[in-house]
Amino acid sequence: MGEGSKIAWTTHTFNPWWGCVRVSPGCTNCYAESFDRRVSGVEKAHWGVDAERREFGDAHWNEPRKWAAAARKAGVRARVFCASMADYLEDHPTADRLRPRLFDLVRETADALDWLLLTKRAERLDLVPMDVRRVAWGLVTAENQEWADRRVPLLLASEGWKVRGVSYEPAIGPVDWYEYPELDWLIVGGESGHGARPFDLAWAHNAIEQGGIARTAVFVKQLGEVVTMADGSPAAAFPRIRGKKWDDPGQWPEDLRVREFPR
Repeated sequence: MGEGSKIAWTTHTFNPWWGCVRVSPGCTNCYAESFDRRVSGVEKAHWGVDAERREFGDAHWNEPRKWAAAARKAGVRARVFCASMADYLEDHPTADRLRPRLFDLVRETADALDWLLLTKRAERLDLVPMDVRRVAWGLVTAENQEWADRRVPLLLASEGWKVRGVSYEPAIGPVDWYEYPELDWLIVGGESGHGARPFDLAWAHNAIEQGGIARTAVFVKQLGEVVTMADGSPAAAFPRIRGKKWDDPGQWPEDLRVREFPR
């Protein structure tokens, strides 16, 4: 997992370890925990406070160096999402031990790679050294208004980031983005997978409209498996099909086909 990521807004995905602890409603249907269970064959193999985290060898840690070399040769910067199977700011002995190695890797490859460091633990952003912030994109997850109010102000108070953005995925409630005009980037996505919760198209329209007014780049990633109208009724144009994320912009209304990156 990593090279040639299927996630539309990144080039590669890098996980310094696997494993985490659920911290908010956005974690309820955690795809990473489900994937880890399928791979390991063990329930909560690397999930939970007391569970061990899955670690990787030097070959895995060398992959970003190869991506950086390829990006330099091509003359085009690549984006690296960290982390899809973990939270790099988690309070866990393995995370505490490996985080400095991750930061060293970010520093080493920053001339060719844009590291997208995503966390649900915005209260721990001060663990990121200032020199790393200056070359990385700081992102937090905000699944509804409550968690936007908890996390986004902490991100905006964290100085020095090259880009500051929010992953509004899985979006499970409306958010007033007018409150956060300082954001550089906003990713929007409905939930997919087992137990997927409804995604109101009005939430996407709202994010695009308010982001445009604030000059925030907006990237609509997917509409998810359960697409609804503003009144909560199913969106007829997007029938519920198990396993279908509605992630092809060609199938959306034209005004939702917005996939911008921060300048």
